[in-house]
Amino acid sequence: MNKKRTLIFSLCLSILLSFVFVPVPTFAASNSKISKKKVVVTYKKVTRGILVICNNKNKAAISIKETVKFLDSDKQTLSSETQKNLCLKGKNTATFFFATPRDSDGNTINYTSFTGRYSIGKSKYTSRKSNIKINSELDVTEGRFVAVNTGKITLSSIYATFVFYDASGSILGCYTKYINCFKPKDIDQFSIGYIDEFSNPYKVKVYINWAY
Repeated sequence: MNKKRTLIFSLCLSILLSFVFVPVPTFAASNSKISKKKVVVTYKKVTRGILVICNNKNKAAISIKETVKFLDSDKQTLSSETQKNLCLKGKNTATFFFATPRDSDGNTINYTSFTGRYSIGKSKYTSRKSNIKINSELDVTEGRFVAVNTGKITLSSIYATFVFYDASGSILGCYTKYINCFKPKDIDQFSIGYIDEFSNPYKVKVYINWAY
């Protein structure tokens, strides 16, 4: 009788453990395939450097690493910099900005050309960029901005690029900034002064490069 009870107990325990330890499929794997061919990268020469616009046409979020080298007339490297975006959301666009090289005194070094290359990988993060809303108001000397976290999750990093245009659609300049509205309903108010570079922009386009 005891052996029969032991056998029944062992059988019940085995069934219970099979429910507890069997892994549950996440269904994310079908959307996790990424292709470099589905990432379109364009380079724009702007006043203070190079603006790199990355359009991720993959469904899944990616991590992307971009390297830009500034070259002199002899194709010698004046400066080289690498930047990373750990979470570029699927079907979205983000940017990098690489500043023109400067000497030890802070003076701009003239360059003849530049090169850019990039690599991608799977992102380990979930993008929350759609939770960050930014309103803007422009005047002659500066732009004023209000960023709000409309989500329900506390974030650890939010980074944005602000690209200013004239009435003809030409880029006047761009600025980058970390946004401080990590917690739900947090508000970050700030201004960007541009009078030393240009004045009275017609519009601004804000890229939330990442928010996770």
